[in-house]
Amino acid sequence: MIDSDNGKKYLLYALGEIALVVVGILIALQINNWNEWRKDRVIESDLLIELHASVENNKNILERGLRSWQTTTQAIEILEIALNDNLPFEDSLAFHFREAHRKRGNNLQGLDFSGYKALENRGYDILTNKDLRRSVVSLFESNLPMLSTTNDQIDFDNSGFHAEYIIRNFITNDDGEYPIN
Repeated sequence: MIDSDNGKKYLLYALGEIALVVVGILIALQINNWNEWRKDRVIESDLLIELHASVENNKNILERGLRSWQTTTQAIEILEIALNDNLPFEDSLAFHFREAHRKRGNNLQGLDFSGYKALENRGYDILTNKDLRRSVVSLFESNLPMLSTTNDQIDFDNSGFHAEYIIRNFITNDDGEYPIN
C-alpha cells in the first residue's frame, strides 16, 4: 500500500505539472493573441488616418469641381438670357462663352486613392467595423470611379455640340467681328 500511495501521489503530481504546463501555454497563446490584436489596431488606426486624408483630399477636389460646374452653369444661364432676349454680342459675353465651353473632366482627375490602396494591400479585414469597411469599399470601388466616368462622359457628349455652336455663331471672322445670325 505504501507503493500504491506513492504512485498515486506521483500521478497526481505529474498531472498537476501537465496542467500547469497546459495553463502556461494557454496563457502565452492568449498574450500572443492580445499582442497581435493590439498591433492590428495600431495598423487599423494608421490606415484610418490615411483613408481620412484621402477622403479629405477627394472632398476638396470634388468641391473644386462643383464650383467649376457652378461657374459653367452661371455662364450658360447668362448666355441663355442673352440669346433668348436677342441681345447684341458684347465682348463681356466672350468670357461666358469660353466658360460654358471649357472642359470639366479634368476637375476630377487626381482623385486620391492612396489610403484605399494601402487598405487594399493590407487586407480589408483589418477594419473591425463591417459597415465602415463596406462603405469605404463602395466609395473607392464604385462611387468615385462612377462619378469620374460620368463627368468625363458629360464633357465628351457636350464638347462637340458646344464647339460647333460657338464656331457657327460666335467665333470672329477675319475682320475680328463676331458673326450674328
